[in-house]
Amino acid sequence: MMEARSKIDLAKLGISNSRLKQSVTGGILIQIFDKDRAVKADDFASHMDAILGKTGVIIGRPFKCAELRIRGIDVSVSPDEVIEEIAKVGGCRRDEVRTGCIRGAPSGRGSV
Repeated sequence: MMEARSKIDLAKLGISNSRLKQSVTGGILIQIFDKDRAVKADDFASHMDAILGKTGVIIGRPFKCAELRIRGIDVSVSPDEVIEEIAKVGGCRRDEVRTGCIRGAPSGRGSV
């Protein structure tokens, strides 16, 4: 953390209001309270990953998630196509979407 603190200037990233806490799992949680905090947190996380990723430190951002079931999927559709469409419609990145296997239904269509 000292290395990251010495190499990352929060003011240059536009972060003026942040707080460090210890998470329940023992990790370090850095909260950002500024405007556009999601964008700033993404930028900060990428800087942290560039500096600390090679040392084995895992950098991640907590995010809210929900489950949904999509039914009536054509058998020719791949899970990657489902992920792409969910990301496009949901306004999120592909790596924020996870799917299971497309399962067949008695109707001949699939669901995921």
